[in-house]
Amino acid sequence: MSSPSGDGSHDIIAAGARRRLRDLEIQPETILIGFIGVLLFVVLAMAVWLFTRPSDVCAGGICSGAEPVGVARTSDGSSIAVHYVRCGNEAVTRIAIESATSGETLWELAGTYRGTRTAFVAGQATDELEETVEIGSLPSEDLVAIVEADTIHAVDFNRIELLRGFVLYQGFALTGDEFVQTAKANGECEDWVPALGVGSARALQIGLLAAAALVGVGLAVRYRPNKEDSPV
Repeated sequence: MSSPSGDGSHDIIAAGARRRLRDLEIQPETILIGFIGVLLFVVLAMAVWLFTRPSDVCAGGICSGAEPVGVARTSDGSSIAVHYVRCGNEAVTRIAIESATSGETLWELAGTYRGTRTAFVAGQATDELEETVEIGSLPSEDLVAIVEADTIHAVDFNRIELLRGFVLYQGFALTGDEFVQTAKANGECEDWVPALGVGSARALQIGLLAAAALVGVGLAVRYRPNKEDSPV
């Protein structure tokens, strides 16, 4: 006698399980509805987690609309760099460090820059920007980093806040790449399209949410009760 096929065995087992549930006066519909209810709760919880947790250090309004300017001590500690993320094809015409107290310009680059550079080191000119005020010994007081492009950006800082090789941005010490990503995610430039900046953690959240939804729909369709299995 031939053995039943895999699909037939599965149907026999499922039918037997449904009969046992009826003997216990538990309808398959009740189990299915309860399971889907739990699954929907999990999906809802994941959705809340997804859309309320920040995707980076400045999300959630902490740095919303913040100036795309950061300040860093160079990796060798010999100088200070002003970091700036250009919006589109705007031209950077001036980068400077000024005294927050007197307004005196302590270092300045001037010209027209449209390149891809994001770090401008004090004491180092570029092909397009000329050092019009040479860097000297910066005082141990509050300073201001100035970037003039389509608009003027100003960020206060103090030398004692700066760490070697890290960019100070809104009170956070970031790597150069992290600064660019975070500044774009929290900036107001249309060319950056912050909504498309999905980090690995956010991508995992979206993937889990989509997987949970697909599993719920698939199980609901696969194990929906048949009319012939309903009690008379």
